[in-house]
Amino acid sequence: MMDFYLTMLKDNQQIFLLKMIDRLHNLRSLSPKDTAKIEKQIKETREVLLPAFEDVIKSKHADEDLYMRGKNVHQKIFNEVKKVL
Repeated sequence: MMDFYLTMLKDNQQIFLLKMIDRLHNLRSLSPKDTAKIEKQIKETREVLLPAFEDVIKSKHADEDLYMRGKNVHQKIFNEVKKVL
């Protein structure tokens, strides 16, 4: 199921970007009391989402200008999520 989900996210980079922005917000706002949820979120982000998101950042599009603008936004979110982890 996760493979299907990731494939769908990779196919629509705008949705994947929104997913990562949401994940960044979630990581920043987790309650320190809920350690099990924190560990689960961090593990899933490190092992599943960040590698897939990095693949999206590295992928090239036909429109070079759009690619460069999108890459910069994606890279900023990627870096912010890594900082939180």
